[in-house]
Amino acid sequence: MMRNSGLEKLPLKKAMDISIQNVFKLTPDCCKLLKIGPNKETYEKMRKQPNPRAENEIISLPKEPVRDQDDEKTQKIREKIKKLLPKSIINIIDDKTPSKFTAYLLGQHTNVSGFLPLYEHANEFKGNNDIKNMINNLGNEKPLFRKIRGDGNCFFRAAVIQYFEKLLEDNIELDKESIAQSRVIIFVKGVLQGKLIKCKLETENLDLEGALKDVDSLKEVLQKNVCEILLEKFVLEKKLKDKNLAYQKLLELIQDRINNVPGLDIALIVFLRSWIQKSYTEHLEEYKNFIYDNSAEEILKTYGLEAENVIIPIVADALECKVIINIVHTDYSTKKTTLLKEEYESLLGKNANKDITLNMYFRPGHYECLYDRGFYAKYYKDIFENI
Repeated sequence: MMRNSGLEKLPLKKAMDISIQNVFKLTPDCCKLLKIGPNKETYEKMRKQPNPRAENEIISLPKEPVRDQDDEKTQKIREKIKKLLPKSIINIIDDKTPSKFTAYLLGQHTNVSGFLPLYEHANEFKGNNDIKNMINNLGNEKPLFRKIRGDGNCFFRAAVIQYFEKLLEDNIELDKESIAQSRVIIFVKGVLQGKLIKCKLETENLDLEGALKDVDSLKEVLQKNVCEILLEKFVLEKKLKDKNLAYQKLLELIQDRINNVPGLDIALIVFLRSWIQKSYTEHLEEYKNFIYDNSAEEILKTYGLEAENVIIPIVADALECKVIINIVHTDYSTKKTTLLKEEYESLLGKNANKDITLNMYFRPGHYECLYDRGFYAKYYKDIFENI
């Protein structure tokens, strides 16, 4: 399990004397405190000025998340399970090469929240009972949601999180043959073998642009974390002997990694954009019978460019599953609010994962993850009662 290890405390004078490279690892709040920007000239000028603050004033430098130490029993379980996994996955897990990405890349954002009752979102609309009532009606069917960071990638972020969660929910026997034939192993092998596209940016951001260009480092952080999360699925199930509880812990791990491992959130989004783009390119001739909008490739290759309607059926094809978009829509000409449901299935009849449905809640310009009542009853009924 990963945890956020807190922040290393340093006196301001010492922090002011650290190298330019380390200054670039500071969070935006720290840079604001130091009154510096991401350029050498400003930094050097600031260093030469008298320091108006006390020398022992404390600032915070981010540290990488650290792993909890396994007890002896857990370590034995881990080593036994590793022998059942494909060698290509174990090689990734055992590789101790540190990531090139630093905590500075995380910024001050939460990429995905924990599970929340949908009525909490409905309560944000106290001044509009029509919208509030429609969201509560939606909550009768899908009572839980996860807040997703909105930066133009919310649809892709929500889709890849839900898809990976669904694959990890599969009940897989602990033997080599069952594991090798499982859907999640096929997905992980796709992660290991797939190529990431070099996404461009719609708006200038030098730090993000540098990360997007370094596709090798993105792939390394993606492979490492996906493989470790896969291993943790089997370790938790064996250790806890309660698959529902183990799955809850696994969902917490996914949330923790996406929020706290530098570069992972970006890598997951680039991976899904790449996966969809590959599927789209392979079936371009077939899509001409369905799609008359040629904007898909431009959207997929532009990090931060929102998913338009043309993208959603292509995602259903690429992941071979169903996508449902739940919309609380207000027609301001009639002042009526209605609950709409748009269902997308494979245009090409690809339905290997027909039992997987990605549920999302859409409000203008933004997507959140939704979870149905069956999921709630199985995993979270004891945590959130009477919803």
